[in-house]
Amino acid sequence: MKVRLERFRTVFKKEFPNLDNPLPCSDNLDIKNLKDGSVNTDSCHAAQKAHCLLTEVIPGQVWQQDCHHHLRNVWFKAMEKALTKKLNNILRKSLEQIAPELRVTCSFSAIARAYDKGFSQNANYVKGWGEDFAPWHKKFKSTEPLYHVENAQGSRHDLCLLAAPAFYMNRLTCLEYMDTKLRLPKKKDNILMQATLRKVCKLYPVEIHVTHGTPANIKNPINNETTISFLTICFVCTT
Repeated sequence: MKVRLERFRTVFKKEFPNLDNPLPCSDNLDIKNLKDGSVNTDSCHAAQKAHCLLTEVIPGQVWQQDCHHHLRNVWFKAMEKALTKKLNNILRKSLEQIAPELRVTCSFSAIARAYDKGFSQNANYVKGWGEDFAPWHKKFKSTEPLYHVENAQGSRHDLCLLAAPAFYMNRLTCLEYMDTKLRLPKKKDNILMQATLRKVCKLYPVEIHVTHGTPANIKNPINNETTISFLTICFVCTT
């Protein structure tokens, strides 16, 4: 940091020779200046390790704090786990009616990851259809807004909070797209699309076309108890 500060001072002096240099001298940079200060980090292991190391070298009283912006996501992750466990217990019989290879679950994090794999415009997942969905939306739904799909890669405590709005706002357009594609011979066996269609249908049961009725490939519709429970998940995530 001292080296970068000196470079910054040099550039400033060169670019503005007639102005007094307001940047502090690098010799004044010292960790002792944090005496009687506070250390604020998130709760991951690397950050907590840095937290402890800084506390040991800073002289005087050091106040230790956890980032509340991060902490609220930790709390919400625990809430999602508890809700998922409860719903799995309540809906055990209904979930057993669905083929296991479709990986239908009560966990909204899992639903958000499947949605990201399928509809992400980055098309990072080879079995996804984001690259095909974009031109389809432009051709058939150009007047309807398309909300950003949250990146679900990695370990994310805030995934439910950030993924739910796009999942909800895009649901009707995505339902129609999946229903259309699953009627094609080459797409009807796409497990990811079948699973995502079931998840979206059970969150928000709607008819895609009046002439079509129930969306394609929905052979084992789940009862109203499941629909209400899934609605609970999404509404919790968006409020």
